[in-house]
Amino acid sequence: MYSAQQVASFILGVCNIQGVEINNLRLQYLLYIAQTGFLAKAHRQLFEDDIVAFPMGPQVREVYFEYCIYGSANINTSKFLTDQSGISIRDQNIIYQCIVPYLTMKMRQLYDMIRAPGRPWSKVFCKESPGKVIPVYLLQDIRQCPNCGNAEHLPRAKYCMLCGAALPMNAETEN
Repeated sequence: MYSAQQVASFILGVCNIQGVEINNLRLQYLLYIAQTGFLAKAHRQLFEDDIVAFPMGPQVREVYFEYCIYGSANINTSKFLTDQSGISIRDQNIIYQCIVPYLTMKMRQLYDMIRAPGRPWSKVFCKESPGKVIPVYLLQDIRQCPNCGNAEHLPRAKYCMLCGAALPMNAETEN
């Protein structure tokens, strides 16, 4: 298991290599997607840091505070390289598969997808008491596409939003 900061450094390295601009909010969303996707693909946690439910979406506090100096501006990714993250090549490949479909997705789409009713964030978030930890068991309860591996779907979705393949059924989608 890694630290969320190691994973964030890897994600920023990917953005550097791909020439993709990223701000702190997108980084938080990608950390969340990496953790949920890794749980679905590798059947273990990617990082040990808590993901908490804040008004704008899921957040890893340690990483958020590291990059909050940028505000809503893009993070300077030029100093980040993927091979300096301390993450094994096998795990880098899994993370890469999880995050690449979302690197250039519009922020509003990410926002709506992650905060949709029935998703882990929406099950935990409370306006009166933001900052509650999203339990790992909720993050594990996400269906993975058997075709492309995407683990981010709206509740009750029957088809993958990325490749269109049929998703495995669960009690929620069978009704």
